This record gives sequence, C-alpha cells and structure tokens, in this order.
Amino acid sequence: MENRLKEHSSAQPTSQTPGRGNLVQTSSPSNKSTWRLCAVWVARFLVIILFILSKAKLVIIEETSPTHTIQQPSIPSSTAVLLFTHSRHDYLNRSLTSLFTHHPQTSELPIFVSKDQQDKEYPNVDKLVAEFSRRAALQGITFKSWSHAKCYEDDVTNDEAFIDNIAYRRISRHYKWALSRIFDPAISGFDVRRVVILEDDIEIASDMLNYFVAFTPMLENDPSLFCVSAWNDNGIPDLALNESQFHRTDFFPGLGWMLTRKLWTELKPKWPLMFWDDWLRHEEQTKGRHCIRPEVSRTANFGEKGVSQSFHFQKHVSRVTVAKNGVNFSQLNLSYLEPEEYDNMLFGRMKKAKRLRFSNYLTSRPQDCDVIAFYPDNNMEAISRRTGIMGDHRNGMRRTSYKGVIVIPWNGHWAFLVSRSWKAPEGFDLEGEECC
Repeated sequence: MENRLKEHSSAQPTSQTPGRGNLVQTSSPSNKSTWRLCAVWVARFLVIILFILSKAKLVIIEETSPTHTIQQPSIPSSTAVLLFTHSRHDYLNRSLTSLFTHHPQTSELPIFVSKDQQDKEYPNVDKLVAEFSRRAALQGITFKSWSHAKCYEDDVTNDEAFIDNIAYRRISRHYKWALSRIFDPAISGFDVRRVVILEDDIEIASDMLNYFVAFTPMLENDPSLFCVSAWNDNGIPDLALNESQFHRTDFFPGLGWMLTRKLWTELKPKWPLMFWDDWLRHEEQTKGRHCIRPEVSRTANFGEKGVSQSFHFQKHVSRVTVAKNGVNFSQLNLSYLEPEEYDNMLFGRMKKAKRLRFSNYLTSRPQDCDVIAFYPDNNMEAISRRTGIMGDHRNGMRRTSYKGVIVIPWNGHWAFLVSRSWKAPEGFDLEGEECC
C-alpha cells in the first residue's frame, strides 16, 4: 500500500496554475484514487471487526443461555450473591459458569467474589475472576471482587495433628471479613439486607435463585426461622423425589444458604475462630430457630479436594442429586411451612402412620402407607445402612431432623425415623397400628 501511495504521489504535478479550474483538473484523479484505496482497506478492517464481534457474541450466548428456564426470578435489589474462593481456579470456573448460566442477567442481583489470599496470591484465580468480570459487563450483571490478604498467623499453632488449625482459622476469618464488607453499604455499594452464600465447589440448579426469592418473605417475617438452605444432607436419588416438597429442620445444612443482615448483626460479635459451620449448629446460635430445606437439593457439591477432605464425600455428598426440572414457585402454596401449620402437617401424618416393630421391616416388609421406624438411642448405623441417610450428628442433633424426627420419602409415602426414647409432641400421640 505504501508503494502505491508513493506512486500516486509522484504522478502529481510539481506546480499548479492558480485557479479553481486548474486545481481540480490536475489533482482530482490522484485524490480519487487515494480515497478509493483507503476506503477499501477501511471496509476490510470493519468486516474483520464485525466478524470477530459476531463470534464473541455467539460464544457468550452459548455459555450463558440457561438450559432450562421456567420463570426468571424477580429479585429485590437488597439481595446479593457472595461466593467464597481460595486457590481452586478450576473449581471456581465451574461454580461461576453455573451461576452465570442461571443468573437472571440483571444488575439487581449483584455477584461478589471474595478471594482468600491470606497465605499468598493465586494468579490463576485472579485471571479467572477478571475474565468473568468482563463477561458480566457484557451481560449487564453487577460483578465485584475483593481479596482478603491480611495475615493473622501470629496467634495460630497446629497443636492438633488431625486438623490444620491455620487453614480452618483462615476460612472462618475470611467469612467474617467478607460478610462484614458485603453488609456495609460504604464498601459493597449496595444496601444488602440478605445474601446468598456459595463456595467455589458448588453448582446450582436452574431454579435455585427462584427458590431463595420464594422464601425471602418467610425468612424476613418469621422469627422462628434461622436461615434458608438449598441443600438436603440426605438428598441422594432414592430419597429426593419431589422437587416441590420442602421441610423445616433444626440442623443447619449450609452448602448454599441465605443469611439476613439482622442475623449477621447478631452473630458477628461472637463469630468463632474456626469451624464456623458446626458453631452455627449449636443451640446457643440457633436458639430453637429452624432452617428451610428442600427435599431435592438446589445445589450440588463437587469439592472432593479441599481442607476438610471429608470421608463423607465419596460415600454420600457426591451422590446428592440436584433438581433437574425446576419449579414455578409462584404457583406453589408454601403456607404449610409456617411453624404451626408445619407441625400440624408433619405430626398429623405421623400420628396415623404405621409403626414398624423393627427397622429392618422398612425393606423386608414394605407398607403401602406412611411408616415410623425406630432406632436405638445414639446408634443409627443399622437404619442408616438400610435407608442411605447420613448417620452422623452434631451435638446430638441428626442431619435434616426436626424436633427429633427425620422424614424421608419411602415406598411412595413417608417414613419417619426416630429414636426409641422419642416422645411425640402434646396432642400428637401415635395412634397407628404396629406392624407386624
């Protein structure tokens, strides 16, 4: 192109006769040729740019279009999502991709990513977060991130061989630091009144955000509620059948849950140095309040690698199924989950259920009705093996239990699992026949 321009330039006359006619006559062919050449190159450049943009748009659509959408949630601007991460950039990619896929793509639901860098920086995590920040801008999603780089190691020692005290203290401090920031409008930039808490080893169901929206009024207005969780500890395929069924539980499930600013104000001054999740399960924190949990989980946990290295993961956590179809919550009547209504529903059914003399009758003598199965006090091994539920406890409280009762779907009905010393609430004495 440069040679051609020189060629055109040398063809122009070295002198021009003053006057409009002579100027037009001697310079017009050269100018026209030059402008024509420039126009061709500009056109080619624009075609290339448009091609690149069209491809980029296609990629964005392919990666973020929901595979299944029933109804986009109408989320109050006072709700935010907070995702905790540390060093697992591959996990973070899966988690953020899932969240972006099912996000309503509105600025009204901001996403915050809190990076734990108390030990060191992780460039792969930083790079990935920057990539999702650019994608969020294209999709109209408010996306913010921050790094927790303050070190607290002076008062930490690994004095117990079976746990890593430093790692667990970092996690707990990171939670306190990030939650304090997100509920502070001067830092977060939003008047956040409730936050959906996720971690970088969690993928979400297509209706998880709708789920939290549906239960927001109940969580805000019912003083007997502690939180709303998207996780069912016993949600393995055989025990997770009805996506429209929800329960109250005394056991804090975690793994995708909603926390209100009001509760955070209560918990913050006494936040523990480590093991924050088990700490939340203490009666001192719950004060008799319950959590809402689904029968079919709205989150899936794939975190085989991590600090806990839980032996439960392969055997149980990895098997928990996540909702596939999604629910239109606007068409559901959730009033049965109000405290009095739930007790009437749950214990009313239990009152008429058939009592099994031995827990092995769950499998050896199946009944076409609701049943009650008893297990020895402090020993759930046999009934856990027969049903597939998790048999551990925290401070004597069993996973998913409500007032001492674990309810699971069984043979097209419900099975109520209780210890032999369990006492029915007043007015709900068991009346069902004993089998067999």
